[in-house]
Amino acid sequence: MTNGNNPGTNPKERMVKSSKLLTEPTIKQRLLALVALPCVALLFLVAASLWALAKTDSASGRMYDDRVLTLERIKTVQDMYAVDAMDLVNSGYAEMISFTEVAVGLEDVVRNRATVWGPYREYLQSAGLASEEEELIRATDEMLGVADSQLAELISYVKAEGGRDAAYRLGEAQVSLPILMTPLNQNLRQLFQLQLDAAAAERSDIAQLQTSIKIGFIALFLVVIALVVFFTFRSFRSILGPIAQLRDSMAAIEADADL
Repeated sequence: MTNGNNPGTNPKERMVKSSKLLTEPTIKQRLLALVALPCVALLFLVAASLWALAKTDSASGRMYDDRVLTLERIKTVQDMYAVDAMDLVNSGYAEMISFTEVAVGLEDVVRNRATVWGPYREYLQSAGLASEEEELIRATDEMLGVADSQLAELISYVKAEGGRDAAYRLGEAQVSLPILMTPLNQNLRQLFQLQLDAAAAERSDIAQLQTSIKIGFIALFLVVIALVVFFTFRSFRSILGPIAQLRDSMAAIEADADL
């Protein structure tokens, strides 16, 4: 029989006390935390994944804007002078096209060159240039100015003269333009190579960023899993403890009832 003077050992009182433990706010909060914690961890991991994707996407977009489009513009400018202008001069001299078509075509070359080169130069200057690239752009600007002046002069001659005189001017241009274009093409090729080298360096930086993100994400995932397991274990213990006490109290009551 139990001692009536010691209520702490009464099975019924122990059962009531254990029942109260189950209804304590801390138990309810832990039950809620047990459900909410995995959801919060999942949201945290999703947010980290989205941040990593945005970071790599930004780096890739910057490389495309800074390097790929720049390569396209440099190649376009190079083709305008080395290919388009020379084709017009050679075709006009061979009388494959009219002198008017030569003049219109050369005007298009000058106009389109300004449209392509101007924004490219301004963009690079606003983005900040390495000293070597800045010097190449300055020298290329000067050469393009000289080339435009020579083409403008040729255009005015072809428009004003015609016949043998225009053919003679085009024959002169067949000699003078390649001499002028050679250093210009060399500068443009150097700019082209600089963009390739910069793109390779930026690609390497992106690869390192991706590696760092992967390592960080794995570490974050392991930390989150460890925290979830830890708090889940603690919550289960805090919940199962009173249940075990209640089960023991009920067993003690049944044993007392049999006596």
